[in-house]
Amino acid sequence: MLCVLVLSACGMSDDPPSAPPSPSSTVPATSETAADVLTLRGRVSHGIEPGCLLLTDGGQTYLLLGARERLPESGEVTVRGRPRPEMATTCQQGVPLLVLDVLDASTAPPTPEGTR
Repeated sequence: MLCVLVLSACGMSDDPPSAPPSPSSTVPATSETAADVLTLRGRVSHGIEPGCLLLTDGGQTYLLLGARERLPESGEVTVRGRPRPEMATTCQQGVPLLVLDVLDASTAPPTPEGTR
């Protein structure tokens, strides 16, 4: 009987129970910066899958994502966007590029070599 009293006393405390830890409210910082934005100029073409538009700039092919209503179906164009190489798509071609802006190819400044 003495063992039962001793063991039950171990769980007793005059301190109020502590609240469970609250979940972290911080949002991890993203590594995206203005340097992640590319300005690319090239010819828009159709990919092998329906609805896929590609742009080739400097030998690199990009899959244009977003801003579809502002992109021409073909022809020369300049776009600004963020590459998303980790993104899976059904297009099976090009580095996915999330298009932020569509610029007029005739008035946009060329991208200096090494700044892409």
